[in-house]
Parts: sequence; structure tokens; C-alpha cells
Amino acid sequence: MTEEERNEAAFRLAGDRLGKFVILEELGRGAMGVVYEAFQEDLKRKVALKILPANISLDAKQVQRFHREAESAARLRHDNIISIFEVGQIENTHYFAMELVEGRSFAALAARDAEGVREATRLARDAARGLAHAHARGVVHRDVKPSNLLVARDGRVVVTDFGLARLSESASLTSTDAIVGTPKYMSPEQILPGSRPPDGRVDVYALGATLYEIVAGRPPIQAPTVQAFIKAVLEDSAPSPRKFNKGIPHDLATILLRCLEKDPGDRYAGMEALAEDLDRFLAGERIVARPKRLLARGLEHVRRHRIATALGVVSVVAVLALLVLARIAADRELQRRLREAAQEEDPHLAVERSDALRRDFPGRADVRALRESALVRRARARLESPVFEPADMEAALADFVEAGDPEPFWRAMLLVELGRLEEARAYAEGAGEGPVRTLALARLAAEGRDHDAAVAALAGLPDDAHALSWLTLAQAYQGLGHAAGETSPDAAREYLASARRALTKAAERSQESREDWIRARIQVRLADVKSALGETVNVADVLSSFGGAAREAMRNLTGFWPGMTRVETGNAEKFVRAVLAQAGQPVGTLPVALKGEAERRLGRGASGAEAVKANLLLAVARMSGGAGATAARDALDAALLEAEGPLVPYVFWGMALLRRAQDGLDDALSFAVSAVESAELTPEFPDLEALVQIAALLGEEAVERERQEAARRAAAFLSSLVARRPELAPACAEFLSRVRAS
Repeated sequence: MTEEERNEAAFRLAGDRLGKFVILEELGRGAMGVVYEAFQEDLKRKVALKILPANISLDAKQVQRFHREAESAARLRHDNIISIFEVGQIENTHYFAMELVEGRSFAALAARDAEGVREATRLARDAARGLAHAHARGVVHRDVKPSNLLVARDGRVVVTDFGLARLSESASLTSTDAIVGTPKYMSPEQILPGSRPPDGRVDVYALGATLYEIVAGRPPIQAPTVQAFIKAVLEDSAPSPRKFNKGIPHDLATILLRCLEKDPGDRYAGMEALAEDLDRFLAGERIVARPKRLLARGLEHVRRHRIATALGVVSVVAVLALLVLARIAADRELQRRLREAAQEEDPHLAVERSDALRRDFPGRADVRALRESALVRRARARLESPVFEPADMEAALADFVEAGDPEPFWRAMLLVELGRLEEARAYAEGAGEGPVRTLALARLAAEGRDHDAAVAALAGLPDDAHALSWLTLAQAYQGLGHAAGETSPDAAREYLASARRALTKAAERSQESREDWIRARIQVRLADVKSALGETVNVADVLSSFGGAAREAMRNLTGFWPGMTRVETGNAEKFVRAVLAQAGQPVGTLPVALKGEAERRLGRGASGAEAVKANLLLAVARMSGGAGATAARDALDAALLEAEGPLVPYVFWGMALLRRAQDGLDDALSFAVSAVESAELTPEFPDLEALVQIAALLGEEAVERERQEAARRAAAFLSSLVARRPELAPACAEFLSRVRAS
């Protein structure tokens, strides 16, 4: 197992428990642990639970630093500082429980207009009050940045993550020469540790840099390399934030530049002074900070160069030289390995190389940038897999998220593909107006079979829209055509013609795409629509055109068997696969081909078991190809008339799925129970577990819809079955547990 896999295994706690805490879900992770939402059973409350992973717990210094974070925050009691409830250890697991802040990160603020700038300033003022409280009690944060400020739903800002805090009366866990903090927000005295003991004014600088970045849209200091960045922090004054956002008031720009002064003595004397000046700005009063006049800036420049000539330049150059000399050998090695990793053609090996660099050169911005680039390359490679399975989707999504979410389009699409619909909806709605939000919400509507909403969301789609946008529009039109098929054939044909036009445009746009699975999905759905419109389709050509076409064809075969959840859609796929196997048909056959094969068999006078198999094929083809539930039901009724022996359970299985699709829950449950009973009479029936699964899923829906009698009957039947066949318990355990609980 690689180190990355060991770390990942150490983090997987969701759904587990730690002592009196029930782990609900992961909220975030960092170098010093993972934060989970948890439920504290003894006090009946939700908390944020920070846990030090087992692999890090072996390092005594890291454990001490973890407890130092808890100690720093626990001594503080302020509305704008995270509250620590409890610190503890269970066996080798170290943890502390703290206030659960439900809201968003300060980094998520959109503060480019006047209202946004004012709101960001108010929040920064409140954060300054909290940090002033910490400073008064001897705690300097040393890592103030947007992601360490949380904005609760009630508008309260909370300072978090005291992992690098310095306690004035205790020895630091970092040497006096260690560089600690996040480079973009570090003051000159943090960049050159040992030059002066850091005090609360490093937090003044960092909070100023944080607010500057939020309102200006970029950090105050930028440079292409680490050396250039250090030099800029030490020597260059931050440009006025108004250079990047003219909507920033002059007084606020003056306050921010005062926070970012190189010499701590030129900044605000403390957080309270900063908070008071921000108060004055918000109240429209005269602020204390004054902009530097041209003469003052000139004198400062002369003073800097005079001191540099006499002492300053010598000192700075000497310190920089010492830093460079101390690291020159390591830097040469680092640059060589960076080049090799950047030139690595295999994206998986590129990530492994970047992982090794991260271990050997922790905290390096260039290593971090290289690793993020490698993660995006690996995610991209997974997206280009011809057969795009859920495991590939999960892995690609994890890579994009770890890389800092550089491609929000794919994050939203992957969440939809994986069926994490509520998460996808929240992400899309938080993305702001734009193509990502529009397409994600349209796909969510299409997945939920609200086809009218999906069509409305994509109205006026531009020609250069992504192929997935056109594919989603086609899916919605095809769904509308399917729904209208039994009552209004003319309307159904019109909808299908619209779907064909959208798919033609999707096919054109997909030529620019490197994702084979998208092209396969388009071609398979286009073949379905063409066949439904009576056009001739060469099925063999479609299936051989793309490596993933057969898989996408199977998706289509189950696409019109609606279910309660994606789990039930998976059950429908098992049914289709079983029917294809019984009838000797390959997986991936298009509905039009299945229909032709079934009709040929019936036309040749098939009887008995062969007629049953042909009618099962016909039912699958009709339901999947858009002919409608009534036509599929006719084929299943015909199959039931001649079914006997091992084919009976398959007919009942199809009936259960079909009646569920028609919202006949009680009938569906009865058919599912009949399917299980008949399968029990068939020795070694291969799909018994899938039948138990559909009975349990329908029973769960009965519980949710308060059909108590139906749920009770299903529970009694499945309990009796499990008593006879204990190996089937996992297939219905969740349902039986819910019934017992209710």
C-alpha cells in the first residue's frame, strides 16, 4: 500500500463512531487532520470533530502541535473565535470537539461590488475583534487567511484553525528560524524568521492581506518564483487595491495599505486599533490611518536605500544569501526532480513523483503547483477512458477537488453522474450564474425526469455549448417523447425530432472532445432516437465505433425504467442483463435490435420457453425504446401465460419493475414477493439476491410513503426468508432495520 493509500485509509471514518461521537460526514481536511460533522450522544448536539489520523499520531511532535491548537483555542471565549468543547484521546486516536459552524468560507465571498466590499469589511472587522481577544490572552494566530475564517449562516464570522498559533508564555513547537504560515499572507518578519519575535502585528498584516485579496480579486504581492516572492515581500510595497477594483473606497484602500506596511511599527499597533478604524470606515467617519504623501514615500525610499547602503542591504542580502546557500543543494535536487515530474508523460506516475516531492520538500509552492497540475492531468486521463465507470468518476472527482477545484464544470457533471444529486444541486447553486450552473441544474432536472424544466433551463442554447449541454437537451426531449408516446403519437414524434436535432448538434460539438464516453453516449442515444422515428440504423457500426458504446447501450436499455433511487436503477440493469443472458443476446444490444430479434422469434412460431424469452426481450425493447409501459406490459402478460420453471421469476421481476414505473407500488411489491417465492422453488436460481433487493427497495418506499400494511407484509415475508436463508440478509438488512426502528 502506498503512503497516499495509507493516509486515505486513515481518513475514512464517515459512518463510523469514536467513543460518544457518531461520525456523520467529512467537512474538510488539512495537513493536521480531518474535520468531521459528528453527533455527540451524551449532550445530544452536533459538533465539528477534528481527528488526528493514525499515521500522523505516530509523530510525537505532530501530536503535541495538534494539542497545542486545541489548547490555544480552548483558552479563548469570544463570539468570533471557534469554541472548543472537549479534547481527548481514545486508544491511539487524538481528537477535539468544537463548535459546528454551518455556512461558508470567507474565501467564497463575492466582494467586487460596493455591497460585497462593505460586507467583507464588516466580517473582517468582526474577525479583528476576535483576534484582538486572542492577542490579549497571549495567543498569536500566525496563519490568518480566507479559508481559516468561516461565515455562519447568521452572518457571524468565526476564526478557526489555531494549529500554528504561538503562546506567549510557552515554548514554541517551531524553532525560531522556522517559516510558518501560508506564504501569500505572511509578513516580512515571518518570511525572515529570527529577524524579530512575531507578535500580534503579523496577524494584522495577514488579515489585511486577506481582506485585500477578497475585495481586489488578487493577493497584494505576486511573483513568478519563490525567490522573487520573498524579495517582493521584503522590498516592494503592495499596490493600491483600487488599481484592481475601482469600487474600493479610498479610505478602505488606506486601511489595507496601513496593515501591509513592511515595518511592524508602521502598521496598526494591534487588532483592536484595526477594528476601530474599520468601524469608523463603516460608520462613514474619518479614519485614523492616513495615506502616505509623495514626499513621505520618497523619503521612505531614500531611507531604505541609505540603510541598505550602510547596513540594511548588507543585512537583507546576507540573510537571503544564507537562505539560498543553506538550500542551494536541495534546490538543485528539487529543480531536477521538478523537471522530471513535469516531463513525465504518464499522469499516474506524474502524481506519484509529485507525492514524493511533497514528502521530501513540504510546504513548497512550486511542488504544490506541480502536484495540482499532475492531479488535473490524471483526472483528465480518467475522463478520457472509453468506458467511464463510477470508480473512474469518483477518482476523477477526488483529483479535481484535491487540485483546488480548477474545473468546476467537471466537478458539477461528475456529481450528477455519480448520483450525488443534492450535493450537485448545492454546488451548482453556489457557482453563480453561468454555464456550469445552467447545465448542472438542467441535468439534475433531467435525472429527476422533470423534462420540461430541463428543456426550459437550456432554452436558447448557443451553438458552441458543450456537447453535454446538447446531450442533456436531447435526453429531456426524448423523455418528453417517451411520456407522450401512449397518448399523443404526433406530439411524441415531434419531441423525438427535437431530440434528434439536439443529438446531431451534440455529435458535432463532441468532435472537439477527447472523452470517448461522451461520443459513445451521443451515438447510442442518436441510434435509439433514429430507430424510434423509423429510420434504419446499422447497430453493428454504432457498437463498434467506440470502446464505451456497449456500456452506454446498456445505460439506455435501463434509462426508461424509473426507480426510487439509483440503486433501483441498478436493479433494473440486473434484470435487463438477466433477460439478455436467458435469451442469448449480447450485453449492449440496442432496443431496435432487441425488438427485431424478438419479433423474428415470435414470427417463426416460437412457443413454450422460447416464446417466454422472446416476449421478455420484447418487453425490454419496448420499455427501453420508448414504446411505453403499456406495450411492455402486453409482452410480459404474454410471457406469463406460458412461463414455467426458472423463467417464472424473471417475468414477475419485470412485472415488479414495470408496475413501479407506473407508480403501482402495492402491485409492484406483490410481484416482487412472487418473484422471490418462485425463485426459491428453482434450485440454484442465479439472481435470487437481486430479487430480494427489489422487494426490500419497494418495502423501503412503502415505509417512506406510509403504506404501513404493505411495508408490514414485506417485512414479515423477508424476515421469514432470512430465517431460512441467512446468506440473503445483506440484501434486505437496511429495510428490515428501518421497519424495526419505525
